[in-house]
Amino acid sequence: MKKIALFALFSILSTQGLAADGLVGGKKTEYDHRVEAALKESNLNYTIDKDGDFRLLFNFDQNRSQVVFVQSRTETYKNYEIREIFSYAYKTQSRLFTADVANTLLKDNNAKKLGAWEKRGDYAVFVIKISGDADALSLQNAISLAAVCSEDMELQLNPGKDDF
Repeated sequence: MKKIALFALFSILSTQGLAADGLVGGKKTEYDHRVEAALKESNLNYTIDKDGDFRLLFNFDQNRSQVVFVQSRTETYKNYEIREIFSYAYKTQSRLFTADVANTLLKDNNAKKLGAWEKRGDYAVFVIKISGDADALSLQNAISLAAVCSEDMELQLNPGKDDF
């Protein structure tokens, strides 16, 4: 797994940035320009979806990839502005996770210093909540962590599959 983490970090650092134009379906999409500026500063490739969220695709070894999303929309708690960065890792075949899957995710949460596993609908999603005005390096590090954690968990829960 360390090989994947190092490769992901290298991929993030060496990616040439090509910014999206902010157009979706001929209409200008509203998005957070602070995120765009930070992604450009980090030379990260991205697209902007119809909701104004940033979508980043990372390639790993063994022809694997992982998608990470950075939300444009932020939320506030008192004087904190919070932005979510997230990546999918697992989809259940029923509405509930098995006990083994749930326990695996909970145990993995215990080891995380930033971010946590959440159940969103039928999916296990690794979510990192950072400052809405995080600098480029902080945003880049959080994105990298989301990609690596989700990729590792996808491999663990669905060996041989690359759905996300």
